[in-house]
Amino acid sequence: MDRSNTSFLGRGFTLVELLIVVAIIGILAMIVLLSLRGGTQIQKARDSRRKADMSKIQRCLEEYNNDHGYYVPANVFSCGATSLSPCMPTIPCDPWKNTVYPYQTDGTATPRWYRLFTMLEYTSDPAIANVGCSSGCVAGGTTNNYYVSSPNAPSSGLSGFTCDGQTAPICGQPQNYVGMCASCCPGSQYRVTQFEGSYYCCLDASCQ
Repeated sequence: MDRSNTSFLGRGFTLVELLIVVAIIGILAMIVLLSLRGGTQIQKARDSRRKADMSKIQRCLEEYNNDHGYYVPANVFSCGATSLSPCMPTIPCDPWKNTVYPYQTDGTATPRWYRLFTMLEYTSDPAIANVGCSSGCVAGGTTNNYYVSSPNAPSSGLSGFTCDGQTAPICGQPQNYVGMCASCCPGSQYRVTQFEGSYYCCLDASCQ
């Protein structure tokens, strides 16, 4: 039999050829995996920046309220604005979209409460469930999945919000109720207590 005209496709792959193919597939798979993991790390890094921004803004809003008796009006809260100066020289922007963090108040010129929103990119972040926005929280026409608020912000006017998963606190072992979940203390015998920047449902002062 004349084997000189046998095509490459007509014969079987050698062991060396198979190993080369497997190696190439492995390299491509690793590149894809590293790309996906790198994207997740970038998302987490931006989310860390968002949380840090919101924490700073929240602190400055409380300082503003202590000085003026009300929170910054919504019409002067914008990206790069100096309305929280000197506590914060300029209000930071979202690190990716470079847009203002959505800010909601009672709509008056001297707001008594506020909510500050953002959309975290890493959607598996447990903080999203902690604030009750696993299904997305809609307020003022925007949908977000994370926010902070003043202690007295009402539970109404925030569709999609839920305190599911929050358990009844035990005195001496306070349950941390983040954001709006501070309004979900079970029973009139509980009260919301702020301690080191977090909110707890407590029966009495010993819960601190």
